[in-house]
Amino acid sequence: MSCILSINTSGGEQVQMAVIAEMIPVIIYVTLALAIITIPFFKTWIKKRWWVNATVIIFCSAITGADIYERNLIRYDSDSETITMNGKEYVKTTEYYDHEIVHEKIRSISFTLNDKKDSIWTTYAEDGKIIQQEIYKNGTLIKKIK
Repeated sequence: MSCILSINTSGGEQVQMAVIAEMIPVIIYVTLALAIITIPFFKTWIKKRWWVNATVIIFCSAITGADIYERNLIRYDSDSETITMNGKEYVKTTEYYDHEIVHEKIRSISFTLNDKKDSIWTTYAEDGKIIQQEIYKNGTLIKKIK
């Protein structure tokens, strides 16, 4: 299974952990839906043990509410432009921390060639310092600079 999950990774990232981490919100949303949907089917059980279902619903609602709030809170704006270098057309994408009209804080600069990662990808902190730089060629991670 681990071989199958890491086929499309370029730098040997821990895909298994990423899959597990992405499944946690799904499990919580499904648990919330089941806790609500099962109420009419198990009326006698819920009358005796209402607190179990109420606890599950309150816990899952709090987590899903926080998840929805966080997803809506962080928004990044980006601009893309086509650049020709050495006879190749690259798409340069600049992502910004602020999502207003004035783009002052650059979050990242990345390049793609034929829809694959290429060249140097740079990620910046909000204060402008470089957090990470990676070199890609044809979608494959070649080297992490920082």
